[in-house]
Amino acid sequence: MGLTIILLIAVSFLPDDISLFGIEIKPVDILSDIRADEDEEYNDDYDYDEEDEDYYEDESNANHQSRNQLAAGLNFPLLPVKSINGFLENSIPASSASINSVQIKKEKISGNVNQLSPFFDALKKADKIKLRIAHYGDSNIEGDLVTANIRDKLQKQFGGGGVGFLAITSQDIAFRITIHHTFSDDWRTATVYTQNRENLAAGIKGEAFVNGRGSWVEYQSRGEYETMRNFDLIRLFYSDAKETNVTFLIDGKTKQTGRLSNAKGLSEIVIRTNNARSVKIEFPVKEQANFYGVSLETEDGIYVDNFPLRGSTGAELIKIDSEQLKSFDDLLNYKLFIFEFGLNALNARYGNFNRYKREMIKVIEHYKSVFPKAGFLIIGAHDKSAKSGTKFMTDPIVYKLLEAQMEIASETGIAFWNLFQAMGGKDSMINWVESNPPLAHKDFIHFNDLGSKKEAEMFSEALLDEYRNYK
Repeated sequence: MGLTIILLIAVSFLPDDISLFGIEIKPVDILSDIRADEDEEYNDDYDYDEEDEDYYEDESNANHQSRNQLAAGLNFPLLPVKSINGFLENSIPASSASINSVQIKKEKISGNVNQLSPFFDALKKADKIKLRIAHYGDSNIEGDLVTANIRDKLQKQFGGGGVGFLAITSQDIAFRITIHHTFSDDWRTATVYTQNRENLAAGIKGEAFVNGRGSWVEYQSRGEYETMRNFDLIRLFYSDAKETNVTFLIDGKTKQTGRLSNAKGLSEIVIRTNNARSVKIEFPVKEQANFYGVSLETEDGIYVDNFPLRGSTGAELIKIDSEQLKSFDDLLNYKLFIFEFGLNALNARYGNFNRYKREMIKVIEHYKSVFPKAGFLIIGAHDKSAKSGTKFMTDPIVYKLLEAQMEIASETGIAFWNLFQAMGGKDSMINWVESNPPLAHKDFIHFNDLGSKKEAEMFSEALLDEYRNYK
């Protein structure tokens, strides 16, 4: 144990971006909880590495000019060179909300809003076609908490029904608000964000599932959202299949059988029903295929798929194969991609987000190359509080994360929506936690179901405002 502790302490002093045999080593900082307090860590004497110096100190180069343009275009103050204090002083003041309310701000979508035009063009034809939004994020969107309310708002206006894409197994079944989701315990799971020892080709959500003999999965509508109570289509996505049967038990009484195809690449089984509320799918033969998920749908309209990757920064999405993504797009017609990551990158050493920026730029360029007729948007990180003495305040590193996210949007030429500003800016998480009823949990990091609904309302309005302006 002593040798392990010594080794971890030694590793804590290794620089970022170190690699071993071509594999990047993630930073370890066993001393993080006993380092100097925030006032010491985030002062004007902040130590940047050499790469940071090139980026932040050269006031005459193109980087500095682009940062000024970014600040003007996104209406958000960026960090002064080598100082965070000016940002703290110039940022939006703490919300004046009392325990009974929070003060939110109408925040427009910024950045390259024109890049959303493929989505807006498709939205005009939503009464004649199916189109989809892929909402990728970390634990903040688990349980369908944010996504469900975006979906509900858009489906009421543009048509469509049903919850859309669902994984075979999931970590958020205990608090998912749209579907009661159960499954047998014999599924093997591979993901791009945890482990994939069998090197299975991941699906659109970054996951693949292999069944045992007699495996099953069941989905039942919870009925809270009118547009998602019923479905008329059950679509099961798979690849590398044995030519065998799968059984669908609909509403506990009607059985239908679907035949898996051994054709190469992504395939689907489509089962038609009428106003169904539940389906149980049974897999009688061991290892029948690599399964990716199910989509529960109705007619033409819009679908918003919830893709949470717990503990992820989003960088792992680069591992989903381009051809696999194209195959899913052929079947599902994605027109907008929303990336809502960030808080899992807050352990970046001393606030150095260069690696995070590089990785997310690669992810976005990867998706843009695969989906050239889709729009892309980043939802910026929300406020997160840290304790300073006996008081809570906005964690200073959040500002640097937001700056990095805006630079990612700028360098990839996509749109950006500033959730931090929309929820009230500096110290707003305190007001969300203390609101009556509360909008966030007492960890001062995560929204609860009411806070998630509030985020969805604010974002949906911003998106629809841009759509109305586009028309």
